[in-house]
Amino acid sequence: MTTLFGSMQLCAKKPSSLRRFFINPAIIRHSTYSPRRCLLHIFFGLAIHIRTMVMQSIRGYLKCLIQSNSMIQPAATKIEIVRAMPCDLAGVRALQEKNHKDNLPQEKRADGYISLRTELPLLERIRRDIGIVACRSDCGIAGFELPLDKSHRLEARGENDVILPTFYSITYRGKAIAEYCWVSGQYCVDAPFRGMGIPGMMHPEFLDMLKGRFELLVFIVASTNTRSLHVAKDKFGMVEATGNVLRTWKTLVQEIKD
Repeated sequence: MTTLFGSMQLCAKKPSSLRRFFINPAIIRHSTYSPRRCLLHIFFGLAIHIRTMVMQSIRGYLKCLIQSNSMIQPAATKIEIVRAMPCDLAGVRALQEKNHKDNLPQEKRADGYISLRTELPLLERIRRDIGIVACRSDCGIAGFELPLDKSHRLEARGENDVILPTFYSITYRGKAIAEYCWVSGQYCVDAPFRGMGIPGMMHPEFLDMLKGRFELLVFIVASTNTRSLHVAKDKFGMVEATGNVLRTWKTLVQEIKD
């Protein structure tokens, strides 16, 4: 006589017998198993079937979850830090526009934003005059750091730039910024690539590009742009200049040493 445990094993190994019970009730009537044992076969068979369906559903859900996370966080994406070429400028401009404060809702500005636009002709001029550091990825431009000297800022802002006049009153080590051979800077990293240390990868290359041409790097950052202030101070090692006359802006500086 088959034991109950043996019946469970039989049902698990031979689901076809279970299907025959469902298809032809006469098999149950003429089976050597008692009706109770036949019902146990059916019950355990259903349990195994339900368990299989649940496990398949869980595996499918986890697969979709992993795929969606991989689209949000491209951790495995290959990145490289390069001097930008003409083919990179459209990506730089698109990333700049995407992160401009006018295109970000208020709640997303805490993650950093850009307040100065540079159109493609100006970007090409900057690239030729000084250079632009870009972070390339499999998805396109993941970040950039670009310089703007006085002529570049005037082209971007026009004669109404409220920042440049302050360089005569803001000082670093007892000397007005305007008396240095200075260059201002702007950096940006696309949101999916943040937290990967890209600013720290770009900045040494950026400083190396400026060596021998400028004495002082200047970042003008809005007081509300806390993320950019954090990166400039804690990642780049910049310090606040003294005598800042604009309450809504911070002027951060860094010596460019040979």
